[in-house]
Amino acid sequence: MQALKRILGFGVGFGAGIAALTGATYLVSGMWLPLALSVLMAALFYFSPWITSCGLAGPMSTAVLFGVCAGWLATSGVTARKIDVSYFPSLVFTVMAILAVLFAFASVMAVPAKQRSPGWPLLTLVILVSLVAAASSSAGSAGVMSRWIMAHLGLSRTDTETAVYWVRKSIHFTYYGFVALTASVAAKRAKEPVGKAILFAFLTALSLSSFDELRQSGLADRTGSFYDVLLDLSGAATFLFLTNLRSKPTRPAVTEKTPSQPRKPPKR
Repeated sequence: MQALKRILGFGVGFGAGIAALTGATYLVSGMWLPLALSVLMAALFYFSPWITSCGLAGPMSTAVLFGVCAGWLATSGVTARKIDVSYFPSLVFTVMAILAVLFAFASVMAVPAKQRSPGWPLLTLVILVSLVAAASSSAGSAGVMSRWIMAHLGLSRTDTETAVYWVRKSIHFTYYGFVALTASVAAKRAKEPVGKAILFAFLTALSLSSFDELRQSGLADRTGSFYDVLLDLSGAATFLFLTNLRSKPTRPAVTEKTPSQPRKPPKR
Protein backbone atom coordinates (compact mmCIF):
# COMPACT_ATOMS: atom_id res chain seq x y z
CA MET A 1 0.00 0.00 0.00
CA GLN A 2 2.81 2.40 0.86
CA ALA A 3 4.52 1.69 -2.47
CA LEU A 4 1.26 2.41 -4.30
CA LYS A 5 0.90 5.70 -2.43
CA ARG A 6 4.40 6.72 -3.44
CA ILE A 7 3.83 5.87 -7.08
CA LEU A 8 0.53 7.78 -7.07
CA GLY A 9 2.21 10.69 -5.29
CA PHE A 10 4.90 10.87 -7.97
CA GLY A 11 2.30 10.64 -10.75
CA VAL A 12 0.06 13.32 -9.26
CA GLY A 13 3.04 15.58 -8.58
CA PHE A 14 4.39 15.15 -12.10
CA GLY A 15 0.95 15.79 -13.64
CA ALA A 16 0.46 18.90 -11.53
CA GLY A 17 3.94 20.02 -12.51
CA ILE A 18 3.11 19.75 -16.20
CA ALA A 19 -0.08 21.73 -15.55
CA ALA A 20 1.99 24.42 -13.84
CA LEU A 21 4.38 24.34 -16.80
CA THR A 22 1.62 25.29 -19.25
CA GLY A 23 -0.36 27.60 -16.99
CA ALA A 24 2.10 29.63 -14.97
CA THR A 25 4.05 30.89 -18.00
CA TYR A 26 1.08 33.07 -18.91
CA LEU A 27 1.64 35.05 -15.72
CA VAL A 28 5.39 35.21 -15.14
CA SER A 29 8.08 34.16 -17.61
CA GLY A 30 10.02 31.06 -16.57
CA MET A 31 8.04 30.63 -13.35
CA TRP A 32 6.93 27.09 -14.16
CA LEU A 33 10.24 25.40 -13.29
CA PRO A 34 10.20 26.03 -9.52
CA LEU A 35 6.42 25.65 -9.39
CA ALA A 36 6.40 22.29 -11.13
CA LEU A 37 9.34 20.87 -9.23
CA SER A 38 8.02 22.12 -5.90
CA VAL A 39 4.67 20.44 -6.49
CA LEU A 40 6.45 17.19 -7.28
CA MET A 41 8.73 17.38 -4.24
CA ALA A 42 5.77 18.26 -2.02
CA ALA A 43 3.94 15.15 -3.23
CA LEU A 44 6.98 13.01 -2.47
CA PHE A 45 7.59 14.58 0.94
CA TYR A 46 3.95 14.06 1.86
CA PHE A 47 4.32 10.28 1.85
CA SER A 48 7.29 10.25 4.20
CA PRO A 49 6.21 8.60 7.48
CA TRP A 50 8.41 10.90 9.57
CA ILE A 51 6.99 14.08 8.05
CA THR A 52 3.35 12.98 8.17
CA SER A 53 3.70 11.67 11.71
CA CYS A 54 4.76 15.05 13.08
CA GLY A 55 2.55 17.21 10.87
CA LEU A 56 5.34 18.77 8.83
CA ALA A 57 4.00 17.97 5.35
CA GLY A 58 2.28 21.34 4.96
CA PRO A 59 5.04 23.58 6.34
CA MET A 60 7.82 21.69 4.56
CA SER A 61 6.00 21.78 1.23
CA THR A 62 5.26 25.47 1.67
CA ALA A 63 8.88 26.26 2.49
CA VAL A 64 10.13 24.31 -0.53
CA LEU A 65 7.55 25.87 -2.85
CA PHE A 66 8.04 29.52 -1.96
CA GLY A 67 11.74 29.20 -1.12
CA VAL A 68 12.54 27.92 -4.60
CA CYS A 69 10.18 30.40 -6.27
CA ALA A 70 11.74 33.33 -4.42
CA GLY A 71 15.23 32.09 -5.26
CA TRP A 72 14.33 31.77 -8.93
CA LEU A 73 12.75 35.23 -9.10
CA ALA A 74 15.72 36.81 -7.34
CA THR A 75 18.35 35.25 -9.63
CA SER A 76 16.76 35.34 -13.06
CA GLY A 77 15.59 38.93 -13.50
CA VAL A 78 12.04 37.84 -14.31
CA THR A 79 9.64 40.58 -15.37
CA ALA A 80 5.88 40.39 -15.05
CA ARG A 81 3.78 40.12 -18.20
CA LYS A 82 0.34 41.01 -16.88
CA ILE A 83 1.28 42.99 -13.76
CA ASP A 84 2.17 46.67 -14.08
CA VAL A 85 4.70 46.76 -11.24
CA SER A 86 7.49 44.33 -12.15
CA TYR A 87 8.80 44.13 -8.56
CA PHE A 88 5.44 43.01 -7.18
CA PRO A 89 5.85 39.24 -7.87
CA SER A 90 9.34 39.17 -6.37
CA LEU A 91 8.22 41.04 -3.28
CA VAL A 92 5.19 38.81 -2.71
CA PHE A 93 7.11 35.55 -3.10
CA THR A 94 10.00 36.78 -0.97
CA VAL A 95 7.66 37.67 1.91
CA MET A 96 5.84 34.35 1.58
CA ALA A 97 9.17 32.49 1.52
CA ILE A 98 10.26 34.15 4.77
CA LEU A 99 6.92 33.35 6.43
CA ALA A 100 7.04 29.76 5.18
CA VAL A 101 10.56 29.21 6.53
CA LEU A 102 9.56 30.65 9.92
CA PHE A 103 6.44 28.46 9.94
CA ALA A 104 8.50 25.36 9.12
CA PHE A 105 11.08 26.24 11.79
CA ALA A 106 8.36 26.66 14.42
CA SER A 107 6.84 23.31 13.46
CA VAL A 108 10.21 21.58 13.71
CA MET A 109 10.88 23.09 17.12
CA ALA A 110 7.48 21.81 18.31
CA VAL A 111 8.70 18.24 17.81
CA PRO A 112 10.62 16.72 20.76
CA ALA A 113 14.37 16.98 20.27
CA LYS A 114 14.90 13.21 20.26
CA GLN A 115 12.37 12.79 17.42
CA ARG A 116 13.73 15.50 15.13
CA SER A 117 15.48 14.73 11.90
CA PRO A 118 18.31 17.10 10.86
CA GLY A 119 17.04 19.61 8.31
CA TRP A 120 20.32 20.33 6.52
CA PRO A 121 19.82 17.69 3.77
CA LEU A 122 16.47 19.22 2.79
CA LEU A 123 17.93 22.73 2.96
CA THR A 124 20.84 21.63 0.76
CA LEU A 125 18.38 20.07 -1.68
CA VAL A 126 16.39 23.31 -1.93
CA ILE A 127 19.62 25.24 -2.61
CA LEU A 128 20.64 22.77 -5.34
CA VAL A 129 17.23 23.08 -6.99
CA SER A 130 17.41 26.88 -6.84
CA LEU A 131 20.84 26.85 -8.50
CA VAL A 132 19.45 24.78 -11.38
CA ALA A 133 16.54 27.20 -11.67
CA ALA A 134 19.05 30.02 -12.16
CA ALA A 135 21.53 28.11 -14.36
CA SER A 136 18.87 26.82 -16.75
CA SER A 137 18.13 30.37 -17.91
CA SER A 138 19.94 32.24 -20.67
CA ALA A 139 22.64 33.19 -18.16
CA GLY A 140 23.79 29.56 -18.02
CA SER A 141 24.20 29.04 -21.76
CA ALA A 142 27.35 27.63 -23.34
CA GLY A 143 27.98 30.97 -25.05
CA VAL A 144 28.43 32.75 -21.72
CA MET A 145 30.98 30.17 -20.59
CA SER A 146 32.79 30.27 -23.96
CA ARG A 147 33.18 34.05 -23.88
CA TRP A 148 34.55 33.90 -20.33
CA ILE A 149 37.10 31.20 -21.20
CA MET A 150 38.28 33.01 -24.34
CA ALA A 151 38.62 36.29 -22.44
CA HIS A 152 40.48 34.89 -19.42
CA LEU A 153 42.38 31.85 -20.72
CA GLY A 154 43.19 33.02 -24.25
CA LEU A 155 42.20 29.75 -25.95
CA SER A 156 41.25 29.51 -29.60
CA ARG A 157 37.61 29.12 -30.57
CA THR A 158 38.03 25.42 -31.39
CA ASP A 159 39.83 24.64 -28.12
CA THR A 160 37.27 26.69 -26.21
CA GLU A 161 34.34 24.78 -27.69
CA THR A 162 35.99 21.47 -26.82
CA ALA A 163 36.76 22.59 -23.27
CA VAL A 164 33.25 23.96 -22.75
CA TYR A 165 31.68 20.72 -24.00
CA TRP A 166 33.60 18.48 -21.61
CA VAL A 167 33.30 20.85 -18.65
CA ARG A 168 29.52 21.12 -19.04
CA LYS A 169 29.08 17.35 -19.42
CA SER A 170 31.21 16.77 -16.32
CA ILE A 171 29.09 19.26 -14.39
CA HIS A 172 25.92 17.47 -15.50
CA PHE A 173 27.20 14.10 -14.27
CA THR A 174 28.62 15.36 -10.97
CA TYR A 175 25.89 17.83 -10.07
CA TYR A 176 22.98 15.44 -10.46
CA GLY A 177 24.95 12.75 -8.69
CA PHE A 178 25.24 15.13 -5.74
CA VAL A 179 21.52 15.97 -6.01
CA ALA A 180 20.62 12.27 -5.78
CA LEU A 181 23.06 11.75 -2.92
CA THR A 182 21.59 14.66 -0.95
CA ALA A 183 18.02 13.47 -1.57
CA SER A 184 19.00 9.99 -0.40
CA VAL A 185 20.47 11.36 2.82
CA ALA A 186 17.33 13.44 3.38
CA ALA A 187 15.12 10.37 3.01
CA LYS A 188 17.31 8.24 5.28
CA ARG A 189 17.32 10.93 7.96
CA ALA A 190 13.51 10.83 7.73
CA LYS A 191 13.72 7.17 8.84
CA GLU A 192 13.08 5.77 5.36
CA PRO A 193 14.36 2.30 4.40
CA VAL A 194 17.33 2.18 2.04
CA GLY A 195 15.29 1.04 -0.97
CA LYS A 196 12.71 3.81 -0.61
CA ALA A 197 15.45 6.38 -0.03
CA ILE A 198 17.15 5.36 -3.28
CA LEU A 199 13.82 5.53 -5.15
CA PHE A 200 13.11 9.01 -3.75
CA ALA A 201 16.61 10.20 -4.68
CA PHE A 202 16.42 8.85 -8.22
CA LEU A 203 12.96 10.34 -8.83
CA THR A 204 14.13 13.70 -7.49
CA ALA A 205 17.08 13.73 -9.92
CA LEU A 206 14.80 12.61 -12.76
CA SER A 207 12.23 15.34 -12.12
CA LEU A 208 14.81 18.12 -11.76
CA SER A 209 16.71 17.05 -14.88
CA SER A 210 13.52 16.71 -16.94
CA PHE A 211 12.19 20.13 -15.98
CA ASP A 212 15.62 21.67 -16.55
CA GLU A 213 15.82 20.39 -20.13
CA LEU A 214 12.15 21.21 -20.81
CA ARG A 215 12.73 24.80 -19.80
CA GLN A 216 15.87 25.08 -21.92
CA SER A 217 13.95 23.81 -24.95
CA GLY A 218 11.64 26.82 -24.62
CA LEU A 219 14.43 29.41 -24.73
CA ALA A 220 15.80 30.93 -27.92
CA ASP A 221 19.47 30.55 -26.96
CA ARG A 222 19.25 27.17 -25.19
CA THR A 223 18.59 23.64 -26.42
CA GLY A 224 17.02 20.92 -24.30
CA SER A 225 18.55 17.49 -24.77
CA PHE A 226 17.18 14.06 -23.90
CA TYR A 227 20.76 12.76 -23.83
CA ASP A 228 21.59 15.25 -21.07
CA VAL A 229 18.78 13.73 -19.00
CA LEU A 230 20.34 10.28 -19.50
CA LEU A 231 23.74 11.70 -18.52
CA ASP A 232 22.23 13.25 -15.38
CA LEU A 233 20.55 9.97 -14.43
CA SER A 234 23.78 8.05 -14.99
CA GLY A 235 25.50 10.40 -12.56
CA ALA A 236 22.69 9.94 -10.04
CA ALA A 237 22.80 6.15 -10.38
CA THR A 238 26.60 6.07 -10.06
CA PHE A 239 26.66 8.18 -6.89
CA LEU A 240 23.85 6.16 -5.30
CA PHE A 241 25.50 2.86 -6.21
CA LEU A 242 28.91 3.84 -4.84
CA THR A 243 27.43 5.31 -1.66
CA ASN A 244 25.27 2.30 -0.85
CA LEU A 245 28.03 -0.10 -1.85
CA ARG A 246 30.36 1.58 0.60
CA SER A 247 27.79 1.73 3.40
CA LYS A 248 26.63 -1.86 2.94
CA PRO A 249 27.01 -3.61 6.28
CA THR A 250 29.33 -6.56 6.37
CA ARG A 251 28.45 -9.67 8.26
CA PRO A 252 30.78 -10.44 11.12
CA ALA A 253 32.83 -13.56 10.71
CA VAL A 254 31.32 -16.55 12.43
CA THR A 255 33.78 -18.34 14.64
CA GLU A 256 33.13 -21.88 15.63
CA LYS A 257 33.16 -22.41 19.35
CA THR A 258 34.91 -25.50 20.55
CA PRO A 259 32.80 -27.45 23.00
CA SER A 260 34.04 -27.02 26.53
CA GLN A 261 35.60 -30.10 28.06
CA PRO A 262 33.95 -31.39 31.22
CA ARG A 263 35.91 -30.71 34.34
CA LYS A 264 37.67 -33.64 35.87
CA PRO A 265 37.08 -34.12 39.55
CA PRO A 266 40.16 -33.27 41.64
CA LYS A 267 42.27 -36.19 42.78
CA ARG A 268 42.13 -36.98 46.45
